[in-house]
Amino acid sequence: MKIGEKIKEARVNKGLTQEDVSKILHVSRSTVSSWEVNRTYPDLDLLVALSDLYDISLDVILREDTQMVKNMVNETKSSKKRRRWIIALLIIFIPTILFLGYQLWNASLVISPDQIESVRIEVNGNSLNSESEVFVTINTDSLHEYSGHWIEKAEHDDTLTLQLYQSFKLTEKEQETVSIPIDFTSPDGSQTEINKIEVKGFNPSDTEIIFDSNK
Repeated sequence: MKIGEKIKEARVNKGLTQEDVSKILHVSRSTVSSWEVNRTYPDLDLLVALSDLYDISLDVILREDTQMVKNMVNETKSSKKRRRWIIALLIIFIPTILFLGYQLWNASLVISPDQIESVRIEVNGNSLNSESEVFVTINTDSLHEYSGHWIEKAEHDDTLTLQLYQSFKLTEKEQETVSIPIDFTSPDGSQTEINKIEVKGFNPSDTEIIFDSNK
């Protein structure tokens, strides 16, 4: 006796209709009908569910139906292969996604050129010195706020380079002017010569320089 005939007989003995079984197992009535005429086979999980519903052992259902047993073996093998492929893909893609996510997160903490509204340098007298200051007006969204800066002078250059940073923090303030004192003291304690300041990503020609001899 084929499996379809066995589960149909078991259903009838339980006094259930195909509609009843379809609702209990959350499948369509046509699916139940297809099983019972041996057009298709239930998968292993549904087969176990049918066994429990009809109070009939899997051994009884599968006995003599060699095709069903063969299908289940093939399905199990395919399932194992799929599982191996999924694990391999996860091993490859998860580190890549994490790395890209870290790069995006890290990039979001650097204030980009389009966030810089203006740069103004107030100079003491006619030259840059330790009393000069850079005023940078930046635009941040509602998730970020200014968190600090990095400033560096190249060893064989007279340019001071400034990089601004932001951190994740909910804030209603979208525009902020940051005042940055210019400190370009060399390791030996002497003042190094600086002729210009560049804010990374911002065109130096757009920088406003104010000379104040009273500072």
